Amino acid sequence: MAKSVALKRVIIPYAAIAELSKADCYSLHLLGHIFNETMALTKMMYAVQTKRDDSTEAETAAAVCQATLFCRILAGKIYEAQRRLNSKEIHAFLSTYCFPHVPDRIGPALLSAFNSAASKCKWLNGARNGHAMHYPGVQHWEAGLKVLAENNAGFEFVCGELDGNMLYHSSDAMAGLAFFHEVDPGDWRTGAETMMNDLLQLGAHLGEFIQTALKSFISNAKDHDASSAKAVFEEALPSLDAPDFDQFEVPYFYSFNEA
Repeated sequence: MAKSVALKRVIIPYAAIAELSKADCYSLHLLGHIFNETMALTKMMYAVQTKRDDSTEAETAAAVCQATLFCRILAGKIYEAQRRLNSKEIHAFLSTYCFPHVPDRIGPALLSAFNSAASKCKWLNGARNGHAMHYPGVQHWEAGLKVLAENNAGFEFVCGELDGNMLYHSSDAMAGLAFFHEVDPGDWRTGAETMMNDLLQLGAHLGEFIQTALKSFISNAKDHDASSAKAVFEEALPSLDAPDFDQFEVPYFYSFNEA
């Protein structure tokens, strides 16, 4: 059931950020960009899953295909996020404009928590290079090939009348198995469970850090006098009806208007 959601627009005017260097302005917007992408991917990872008791086998297979795709991309983005967050540009921006204004000075500790969690996920590098940002080579799919061969699996697909409703099921199984084996080479099921838990933990650490850092920057910007050209501007936006996230599904199979 949809519920009304209230939104507002907040603008820190150009006059308030004009003093920032090019690198600082880049860092400010990049933090927001990383948050946007990782939040969208996390939501999509969940939204594509079937939540109805009457979902068909084909719908479930398609949901797994879409969810695993978003997991791969999210893993790659989190790997890249760690590299960027520890760059000299971001570090300088955080140290000057964010960390001094974070309550209890916990900003560096939150970054350290994210770095520690990411560094413990030894599979992130392989996921980024072999599955997320590039199509894999033979070596990356060897584990998946072995599992399919052991189960006498052929080349399987689901199709409708239109190409948009085509799903190459065994190809997705191959990709998923190989991806999960990056996490646990001995057991793909354990790998899948570990991967999901790791991604949720990493996403939570990353989101908390970026939100804390940016909120401290925004809070400091709001200290300007209301009459100043640097004053932060806020306005209410029209409310909208948003679907219940726990029930919402993004399907793979669609009907198309052929008129």
